[in-house]
Amino acid sequence: MPLGKTAMRKETMIPRERWLAVLNRQKPDRVPMDYWATPEATEKTMAHLNCHSKREMLEKLHVDFAVEVKPAYVGPSVPAQHDEFGCTYQNVPYGTGEYEECVFHPLARFESVEEIKRSYTWPDPDWWDYSGIKKQLQGNERYPILGGNYEPFLIYKKLRGEEQAYMDMALNPEIVHFCLESVRECVEYFRSPGEEVYPGRNGRFPGSISYPCTPVPLPAVSCKSEKVHSFRPVWDIFRFP
Repeated sequence: MPLGKTAMRKETMIPRERWLAVLNRQKPDRVPMDYWATPEATEKTMAHLNCHSKREMLEKLHVDFAVEVKPAYVGPSVPAQHDEFGCTYQNVPYGTGEYEECVFHPLARFESVEEIKRSYTWPDPDWWDYSGIKKQLQGNERYPILGGNYEPFLIYKKLRGEEQAYMDMALNPEIVHFCLESVRECVEYFRSPGEEVYPGRNGRFPGSISYPCTPVPLPAVSCKSEKVHSFRPVWDIFRFP
């Protein structure tokens, strides 16, 4: 065996089975692996491994990545470097690459729930078309499916601004609760995919195991603030028919 090379243990599970074993507190054939990196790091790794796509690279590295499926946006036109919530982004260099940072916070100027209700329009779940998700599942039988995830307080920080968002938990808890509930309603499709998304009994593939998004109360920041809710990502590990 060439110097610096190590043998990969023989695998007896596919990525979906490996993650499913972990979630069921069973022993997998090896510890499942995921991959997160900045785009420039991924590009360098792809070049080093002579891979033409990120997926080819992940498969070559035996990464147990999840395949994300999502609805197509069909709502009102969104300008470049904006999102559906009205936030604006800017690329900020850091030396060897750049990150996209939120630079405009559409709810920053408001001082009450009443002002937000009068002056701001929340995204509508009907702005997304879910009909193509079933097709996205095809060819991904080996992998776990990421059926949507979101971070409510991260969205809130973008809407209000980083510092103001944290101050709100102590000074404006009513704004925090109203906005987090509104965010939840906006992205409800992440938590409750319909029959057209996951065909089968109760909107799931027969024999599938679902780990739904569940409210998790976080400790109050002060006596003025009650509880801020966060949500776990939605993971669906499918046993395809």
